[in-house]
Amino acid sequence: MNTDSFSQLLQLINDMEQAALNPPIPLSEVSGWEKRRKTSLPQDYVNFITQVGDGGMLSSKCWNGGELISFSHYEEKGYSFSHIKKPFTLTESWMPDLGDPLEEGEELSEGKKEKLLQKRWTMIREYGSILLLENRIDDFQRWHLIINGPRAGEVWLESEFGVIRYPGCTFTEWLLKHLNGSWEEYATDCAQREQAVREQRKKEEKPRARCLKGIKQIHIRLKAPASMEEVRLFEAKHHVQLPEDYVKFLTEIGNGGQHYRLKYPKIYSLADLDDMEGLDEPFFFQTHQQVEAIEKQLNITYKIPWEQVIQFCGLNRYKEDEKAEPWLFSIQKNLKGCIPILSSEVSQDQTQLFLILNGEFRGEIWVSSRSQLMVKSDFRFPNGEKINFINLWEAYVYYQYGW
Repeated sequence: MNTDSFSQLLQLINDMEQAALNPPIPLSEVSGWEKRRKTSLPQDYVNFITQVGDGGMLSSKCWNGGELISFSHYEEKGYSFSHIKKPFTLTESWMPDLGDPLEEGEELSEGKKEKLLQKRWTMIREYGSILLLENRIDDFQRWHLIINGPRAGEVWLESEFGVIRYPGCTFTEWLLKHLNGSWEEYATDCAQREQAVREQRKKEEKPRARCLKGIKQIHIRLKAPASMEEVRLFEAKHHVQLPEDYVKFLTEIGNGGQHYRLKYPKIYSLADLDDMEGLDEPFFFQTHQQVEAIEKQLNITYKIPWEQVIQFCGLNRYKEDEKAEPWLFSIQKNLKGCIPILSSEVSQDQTQLFLILNGEFRGEIWVSSRSQLMVKSDFRFPNGEKINFINLWEAYVYYQYGW
């Protein structure tokens, strides 16, 4: 234990006007608990609850007034020590929304993956840790002190999005940084370092593996890849040359796919697109200057209402009930020189991603909905990596299953 940090912590608490800690508990009570449970508590935590206070209130500025949970009244408050001997098995942060997988979860059925997910959350909330504090006001946060497992002695944060590790952050350091106002800076630094590690892992991971991981996260079951002959026959029939990364996806990863149980999300296959017309006609925006012109005239960027696009480009109006398959809406029949690649029912408006086949935007992926056209020219990840057809699925997950 860092005695300097513990001394600083004591001084901060002594100087606090809003400290209302419970009285310390006897060391013998803690020793008896450890003997009965056949496990040991981190020494700095033991020192705190036996010399400073057994839970209670500190500053209202910390955790929006959250209260440190009493160790001696832990079970009386509805918490449990029943699984304290089982190890907390995670060694690094686990954020499923950012693509962190379950063990063996990549090749499992949806039902099995759901069971594994429930098991993981049970482990996080019950195994090998003591709950230090719950904050139900600020985005539902729980702070765990790890007792058993490879990261014993560290404090981790649980939220609805997963759990975050703060490497080497002991109970004393955790409490001290919150009380002296340095936690936000420290947490930001940890997040930046962890993001750098994630980015490095991503670089080392093969594009195909990244692609499959993203597709599995949106619960799509892929069809078998197409043969190169099927691709060339499609191109010959429609007088087009498909972008290279799209061909690579079709022939090496999958020729379309659909959600395990639902109609959407759906990745279109060559068969779905085979009866389309106008694939060899010019996409109605052929140059960047044309897009800039409509954005300047309408004082709109990125999301352009279809009504404005129709007026500016002189496009056709179709009846709402006219069939437009494989497009979702009749207004999309105006889209020539492109093909739909993914439909997603994320809202009443629905979104459909499409791939442009000619002009300066050839190979780019844009988005259309019932009400607007979303221009995704030169769309990239926050790290600057340009989005193409192979990493599209990772981007789709990153932007929370929608665009």
